[in-house]
Amino acid sequence: MAHERVLFERLFLRRHAPAIQPLMPPQVVQIGPEALARLAPFLEELGAAGVEAEAFGGDALVVRGLPDFLVDRDPQALLEDLLERLEREGRLDLDVFRRDLNAELACRAAIKKHHGLPADLALRLIQDLLACEVPNTCPHGRPIIKKLTLEDLERSFGRRL
Repeated sequence: MAHERVLFERLFLRRHAPAIQPLMPPQVVQIGPEALARLAPFLEELGAAGVEAEAFGGDALVVRGLPDFLVDRDPQALLEDLLERLEREGRLDLDVFRRDLNAELACRAAIKKHHGLPADLALRLIQDLLACEVPNTCPHGRPIIKKLTLEDLERSFGRRL
């Protein structure tokens, strides 16, 4: 979740423009005419976030490139997740879509649990997290940092020091 927060702020606050990795060959993603109509107003924002996609016929998108940190991910699944979020949230404005898009990209690219990190990378991640504007929660609002008092620790171990 810490890595997710760091990536989100870099993307959302445009501190870091993602390098775009071209897909060879480009991938056609069938989404249907209604979904294409819902996503069409946001294609420019997708491009700004590193997802190079354009309408292809009346019911599909052709994805020509992805952010370098997502090159191994499935464009179909990414777009389906975004469309599901659009439907769940109802009518979105560009700011809400941009926040959701960058949260989704950060989530997909972030280091996952049970993935070991060398000490130097773990330290760098902590430093990057503490430099974030909102280091306490992930983009979805889950806590990353929790303050434990001595009393909390004593209670959890059933002992007083």
